[in-house]
Amino acid sequence: MRIAEAHIKNFRSIKDLQFQAQPLQALIGENNSDKSNILDALELFLSGSLKGITKHSFSDPPAPIEMAITFAGLTDRERGRFRGYVRGDLLTLTLTVGWDDDEGKPTGGDYHGMLCEPRRSISKRADSTTGARQTCSGS
Repeated sequence: MRIAEAHIKNFRSIKDLQFQAQPLQALIGENNSDKSNILDALELFLSGSLKGITKHSFSDPPAPIEMAITFAGLTDRERGRFRGYVRGDLLTLTLTVGWDDDEGKPTGGDYHGMLCEPRRSISKRADSTTGARQTCSGS
């Protein structure tokens, strides 16, 4: 599987960024143009760990960091493992991380799969059967 699309909100200097990824992707730009922050956001998403997240990791600390990553090119095994979330050849997962000022640490960090077709934004609603939060077209 490979990353086909990424949507990153409120991570460091990235307020809201969405991009289509190619099988071979290069990030080119001037210094301080978010290249490292994009890679760090993807590392956060793929690592499954909130290690290293501080209040300074948030572009706007009261708002959560939100990411939605769409994967393509799934193997048959991956399709089987995520069968409830795969639509066509795509698997979209979301991650939301908040900040608890009282505890001085990140909160959340749970992954959710899309149970319906993704929209082009990270707006969410609760699924009535599972309680999982998801992004759906038409919501």
